[in-house]
Amino acid sequence: MPRLAIVSLSLTLAACSGIVTPGDSPRPGGGSRAHIMPVRKAGARFAEDASGAQLTYRGGPVLSHVKIWSVYWGAGVVGQSQIDQFYTDITQSAYFDWLNEYDTPNQNIGRGSFGGAVVDPNPPSGSVIDDSQIQSELARLIQAGTLPAADDNNLYMVHFPPGIDITSGGDRSCDVFCAYHGSFQNGASHVYYGVIPDLGGACAGGCGGGDQVQNTTSVASHEMIESVTDCQVAEGNLAWYDDANGEIGDICNGQQGTVGNWTIQLEWSNKANSCIATGDGNNGGNNGGNNGGGDDGGMNGGNNGNGGDDGGANGGNNGGNNGGGGGLAQNGDFETGDLSGWHVWDGQVGVVGEAHSGKFAVRVGGTDGAEGESALYQVILVPSSGATTLTFWYNLRCTDTIEWDQQQALILDRWGYLLDEVFTKCENDGQWHQATVDLSQWAGRHVVLYFSTYDDGNPADPTNWLLDDVNVDHS
Repeated sequence: MPRLAIVSLSLTLAACSGIVTPGDSPRPGGGSRAHIMPVRKAGARFAEDASGAQLTYRGGPVLSHVKIWSVYWGAGVVGQSQIDQFYTDITQSAYFDWLNEYDTPNQNIGRGSFGGAVVDPNPPSGSVIDDSQIQSELARLIQAGTLPAADDNNLYMVHFPPGIDITSGGDRSCDVFCAYHGSFQNGASHVYYGVIPDLGGACAGGCGGGDQVQNTTSVASHEMIESVTDCQVAEGNLAWYDDANGEIGDICNGQQGTVGNWTIQLEWSNKANSCIATGDGNNGGNNGGNNGGGDDGGMNGGNNGNGGDDGGANGGNNGGNNGGGGGLAQNGDFETGDLSGWHVWDGQVGVVGEAHSGKFAVRVGGTDGAEGESALYQVILVPSSGATTLTFWYNLRCTDTIEWDQQQALILDRWGYLLDEVFTKCENDGQWHQATVDLSQWAGRHVVLYFSTYDDGNPADPTNWLLDDVNVDHS
């Protein structure tokens, strides 16, 4: 059978090692098993979107009008003022307005608020802090009156400085998880909290595709919304949950978007049957060129311009696009004579003078049969309205008689999840063919146009293919 190419794009396209285990359950003898957001591991295979996921109500409470309290583990937490502003803005935004689809028979979910920030001057010391210590410290701060008493809406978001690893149930931050949320009983009250490690250092490659503050707000949004819709999961008293996929954020783990000026994670909507940011059809990446300037925090060299949804998607569409390729794709016909606008992931990829039209095309894969994968990609923001269509021309060259080698064209989301397999082939007819893909189904989202070759290393039958006239048309 053909060998499947395995891709690991660190940072913006890091693939996920798996979702949180739905069976996370209460710890025996008291306490709780925190519900984690897993780190995305390089080297994992692509997973498909969880279309068809369904959160069902299990009888537990939700946070009707969450009130966020920032708790800083000492003065060294990065970006404190920005984090506080994020909580202030996001709890009063459209990010919350659609969550009423997860009302319960006794509670209605609405917008929340930011209560304030507390810098803990004397938290437990050490380079490794366990969840049990965090629970004890929160209980101490509440008892001392440093934090307000726990109630049905207070959510304490605990942020950590660089140099501290967090452990929970034997798992370690930046190795197994990016963050988590939990709860525990303190007297007659339930204490709801989230834990956000420093997202620089070891966490930088698996917990987001932006800068440190952007990744922090994205991860914090994941835990915040999961707390709102399933606040006692750690105690086994589930509210909204999917046995196959976990909580509202797990289903969309790592899929970032923007609300206002803030980077957030998309969350699962039963009603929309997709991962969304708001309920108005602007499902992520719509409000200003995701992560500030160009796509992926400079990853795509200003691919999406400086505007919002259509401004970002259409900014720079016509720059450098001559001949048959272009539209929303940059340098789709390669007539610049180089790979500007594209990213080479690995292997042998280069511009050659064997074009479908014009002077140049790109060859994906080498001519020497060297083993490994060769790939290039480009990130596109699909406009939130109208029709968006990808077309490209390809010429396949694979002489491997047992078909270990592969030529592949994929559509991925910007976290490496497979959206569509355009083709996986090992063919050698030497003719140009056109492929067409309707991208409109991913309106308002970033998609990755990913083209690759895998060669098994036999120099007698090198595999490569030609790509030209990549066009993403929006009408």
